[in-house]
Amino acid sequence: MSESSRLLITAGCSFTCDLNINIKNNIMHWGHVVSHEMGLDLVNVSMAGASNSYIENAVTDAIVEYHHRDPLIMVLWSSPKRINANDCGTFFPQSVDDYGVLAMGRFFKEYDTDDWNYMYMKASLRSIWRTEQLAKQHNLRIVNILGCWQAPGYKNRKKYQNTLSKIQKDWYYNELDIDMRQIENGTFGLIGDNIIPIDDHPNQEGHYIIAEMFMQEHDKHIEKKEFIYD
Repeated sequence: MSESSRLLITAGCSFTCDLNINIKNNIMHWGHVVSHEMGLDLVNVSMAGASNSYIENAVTDAIVEYHHRDPLIMVLWSSPKRINANDCGTFFPQSVDDYGVLAMGRFFKEYDTDDWNYMYMKASLRSIWRTEQLAKQHNLRIVNILGCWQAPGYKNRKKYQNTLSKIQKDWYYNELDIDMRQIENGTFGLIGDNIIPIDDHPNQEGHYIIAEMFMQEHDKHIEKKEFIYD
């Protein structure tokens, strides 16, 4: 990796990692596809099972280390249900009830189901916003896409709609260029059946689709800048 060449920083969870199953099936994850297509060196700071708080911290460290190389940053954000424990591990509750007890046996104040659903999505949106702000401080381009993200509570339609209504009014959501389709389903609806059987991670075609999404978002930004300065 040459210090003089342009850099691509990618971050995310297992959708962005060189998983053993990817290596076994000769699958090149979307970050490799983008870096190859755009002719950029790749620094991948993803981790399997990563929470969005972990991803924010990893990108922050990468910006601090590599900002002098004018990196392009692409982040495939993870599930808002994942909770980071000081970068040492991730707590992934399977239900709202699991939030009653977290690390070290501490009990948290009881909240209504709707409050939890909204609060952990808001926390992830806050992480995305803060990461964008840091990138902007260094005049770096960042592209954000919600990956294995799904709005919680969809089994109860009334509570689900109430949560989405709160998100639509949320300050962080309104400061981000993310539409409600992504808030509801992330990339799941876009990669469709292009997953590894039994595993649920993207197959090669799935990674090509995600890579194309990132490059299209990047190109839209470039076209917008060219139009402004034309």
